[in-house]
Amino acid sequence: MHRGAPSGPHDYHITVAIFDAASTARVVDATVTAEVSGIGLSARTKRLQPMNIANTITFGGFFYLPGADLYTVRVSVRRPGTQQPVVLDFKYDHRRQ
Repeated sequence: MHRGAPSGPHDYHITVAIFDAASTARVVDATVTAEVSGIGLSARTKRLQPMNIANTITFGGFFYLPGADLYTVRVSVRRPGTQQPVVLDFKYDHRRQ
């Protein structure tokens, strides 16, 4: 998976499952990127790779989160033939770990 799991204690895996809102079908043909930024960390953007888990497609990638911080994860999903991506922001509070 993504050339193997990193061995560092601060490497975290982001996994994204995408479904079509109208049909509820799993989306497998998207280009998915994630941008992770923290209060004390500049943003890092990566294209998430498709993964086959239990015969379904999800997208994932590893990010380095070096320490206690409040992280923003911005996921961008673009399907073929669309002009604009769908962009979602998530917060991850890693200050209490």
